[in-house]
Amino acid sequence: MLFEAIEWDEHNLDHACRRVSATEIVITNATFYRPPQEHADRVLFTDLTDGGKRVTVVARYDAARRTVRPITAWEES
Repeated sequence: MLFEAIEWDEHNLDHACRRVSATEIVITNATFYRPPQEHADRVLFTDLTDGGKRVTVVARYDAARRTVRPITAWEES
């Protein structure tokens, strides 16, 4: 998946970073993604952070604008 920008504003930054920090949201270096079953415009990224945590990020993907907007993220146990 190719995208040109990650969309951040006060709303999604606050929500996405409730369980992990913004620097741990691993969209830019994710090696694996898969679309969730119930939302066609969303993607799930899972990868290791630079610090070694396995993190999953849910993001909205806008193919026309080639952007992703993080919605939420969590550390895998």
